[in-house]
Amino acid sequence: MEFMYFVAILLMQMPTSAQFMVHGTVEPLVVPLGGQVEIHCHLSPPQSAAHMEVRWFRNRYTQPVYLYQDGRDLYGEILKDYVERTKLLKESIGEGNVKLRIENVVPSDTGEYHCLFKDGDFSEEAIVEIKIAAVGLEIQFNVNVTSSDIIVECNSGRWFPKPQIQWIDSSGQIIPPSSESYSQDQSKLFHISTTLILNDNSKRGVTCNLQNPITGQKKWTNIKLADDLLPEIPYWEVVLYIIISVLLFVRYGYFVCYQPGNKVCIDEDSRHGKARARALHHNKLYRWLGLPSHREIRVVFFLDLQGTRSSNQDHEDAATHELATIRSQDCNTTKRRRATL
Repeated sequence: MEFMYFVAILLMQMPTSAQFMVHGTVEPLVVPLGGQVEIHCHLSPPQSAAHMEVRWFRNRYTQPVYLYQDGRDLYGEILKDYVERTKLLKESIGEGNVKLRIENVVPSDTGEYHCLFKDGDFSEEAIVEIKIAAVGLEIQFNVNVTSSDIIVECNSGRWFPKPQIQWIDSSGQIIPPSSESYSQDQSKLFHISTTLILNDNSKRGVTCNLQNPITGQKKWTNIKLADDLLPEIPYWEVVLYIIISVLLFVRYGYFVCYQPGNKVCIDEDSRHGKARARALHHNKLYRWLGLPSHREIRVVFFLDLQGTRSSNQDHEDAATHELATIRSQDCNTTKRRRATL
């Protein structure tokens, strides 16, 4: 009986995996850049941790952010980036509650922190996450006008993490950006540049909107465009373009239709004897366009239109003779011009 009682006492004194558990903050802690944060963790069931080892570390156990051991703070074991910025708050260590304070937080402090309690050979830990958030500087914008469109550019710096970008028109519709670029400085803060290309007058105003994805904080700027800022094609250029297009079309059409041997284009006016008067009236215009004269077209019609050729041989002979006369006159006119030059 005494032996069994002795064994029971030994079992009660032996450490077990159920001695305690460690609990920390479940939700991530959001901290503004340059601020301070206190990471809390505690033992369950509550018990004194004054004699235990309390270690805070990130990725590596051997590189602690803070180390409390044998009732002392071991600053020599702490990472140098945290020596002057961390402090262990031990006011409630008798109940198993401790807090790690980190001051002047920087972007590199973002991430997970392990809170480990060790009693002899037994240890347990909890993980707490910290998120650093920085809302950048005021947005700067530039507007560049080219011959065909407008380029609006927004710039801002000192964001963390990388901000979300939105361009919004005056009706509240989101416009996809034409370009986005990011860079990070030595402090890991983000600098953003985004552009939007406008090529019509429908968007008189746009908004450049930047938002921190963690806190939802925004910075924006409204850009109002003048009514006459977008370049417009002058009226006289439009008219000139139309006139040139019509002239080129007319010249091409006559060139295709009235080549010798072409049997598709039929001058209906020549059938009724009206072509001569119209040709004389427009002769100068055709010559300016580099086209054959209207009289020559009429003669070519009678010579080439096999399907409707007159049965009167006199008509054909007269047409042949008229064509030869016209060509002879054109040749003599050209010679006179060359002699004059």
